[in-house]
Amino acid sequence: MKTLLKVLSVLLAAAAAALCVTAALKANRAEEVAVTADYLAQTESAQTAAARTAVSLPGDADGDGRVTTADSLTILKHCVGILKIENPLYADVDGDGIITTNDALAVLKFAAGIIKEFPAVSDTGQKTGNMLNGGLAFYCSDSIYYTDLAEGIYRCDADLSGQTMIYSGKADSLCRAGGYIYFIDYLDGASVCRIDMNGKGHRRIADGPAANLTADGKRLYYVNVGDKSAIYSCDLSGNDSEKLTDDRCSMLNVADGCIYYVSHTESDDYGSIVKLETETAKRTDLGCAAGFIDVYDGIIYYLNHDNADRVYTMTTDGKDVKRFCNYKTLRLNVAEGTMYFIRRDDNFSIHRLNTDKTGLSRVNRAVSDYLCVAGDYIFYTDEDMKVCTVKR
Repeated sequence: MKTLLKVLSVLLAAAAAALCVTAALKANRAEEVAVTADYLAQTESAQTAAARTAVSLPGDADGDGRVTTADSLTILKHCVGILKIENPLYADVDGDGIITTNDALAVLKFAAGIIKEFPAVSDTGQKTGNMLNGGLAFYCSDSIYYTDLAEGIYRCDADLSGQTMIYSGKADSLCRAGGYIYFIDYLDGASVCRIDMNGKGHRRIADGPAANLTADGKRLYYVNVGDKSAIYSCDLSGNDSEKLTDDRCSMLNVADGCIYYVSHTESDDYGSIVKLETETAKRTDLGCAAGFIDVYDGIIYYLNHDNADRVYTMTTDGKDVKRFCNYKTLRLNVAEGTMYFIRRDDNFSIHRLNTDKTGLSRVNRAVSDYLCVAGDYIFYTDEDMKVCTVKR
C-alpha cells in the first residue's frame, strides 16, 4: 500500500506540475514559470525511476539519452524563449510540427509513467496523399525532409533554405514514424529501410522489392512486389511481419483502422476499390473501376476509369458516389481541405480546388507527375522525373 501511495503521489505531483506549467504560460507571468521550474527540479529525483533510456529518443529534449522531467523543463524554457533546443525533432512529441507547452505536458506525463507513448508515435507526420505520390517530402518541426529520387535524402528549413543531405542513396516513399524516417532504398534492393531524423543508423526493416510504403505510427504497411503485389505489414522494428491480402494491390491507404487499396484483376491501370479492416480482417469490395484513390476525412477521392479519369467521391462505406469535378486527372493529393491535382486536359499542370469545390486555380504550368505537399510547398516531378518545387 505504501508503494502504491508513493506512485499515486508522484502521478499527482506530475499532474499538478503540468497544470502549473500550462497556467504559467497562458498567463505569461515569469514568476509562475520560475516556480514551476523550481518544482520540476525538486521532483526530478522522485520521478527518475520512471525515466526511459534510449538513443535519439522522442521526448529527450536535452539530449542526455533519457526522458525525464528535465526534458519537460527544457521544452518549457524553449517555449518562453529562455533557450533554444538544439534538436527540436525529439521535442515535438505530439507531432504537430511545432514545439508548444502541449509537448512539455506530454513529456512530463511520460516521465511520470502516466502515458506509455507519445501522440507522435501514433502519427506518421506524413499525408496519405503524399505516400500515394512517391513520398517525395514531408514537413516536421519547422523543417522539410525530401528526396531528389537520385542522390539522397535532404533536410532544409521551411523556406527551403539550408539544404543538407542527411543520407546518400536513391530513395522514395519517405514517411516518419516513432522518431525515424522510413523509406524504400533502391540501393538495397528496394527494401524498406529506416534512418534516424539526422540520417544515421541505417537499418533494413523489410526485404524488397517493396512499393506503396505507408505507416499508421505503430505499424508499417507496404506492397510486396516480390509476392504478386500483396499487402504486408510489420511493426516499426520489422518484427511481427504478416501478409494481409492475396490481391494484386496498389494505391495503399491506411486510415481510421482500415486499409483501402485498388485490387487489380483485369488491368494494371485500374481495379476495384477494397476496404480491409485491420482488427477483424473483414474485406469489403466497394466496387468502382479506379486507377487512383486518396482517403481524406472520411471520403474516398478516386479517378473514375469509366468516366475518363474524372474525380469522383464516395464515403468510406462505399455509399454516396458522386462526381467531384469534371477535369480529366492524372493524380491527386488531398491535404488540409484542398485537393491538388494534375489535369490531363491542361498540359499536365497542377491545379488546386477546395474540398467544398471552391477556389479553383492553377498552381504551375509545367508538365508534372507526382505531387507531394510539405509545409508551404508542393514537391513534384517534371517530365524528366526531376524533383521540383512550387508554392502551393
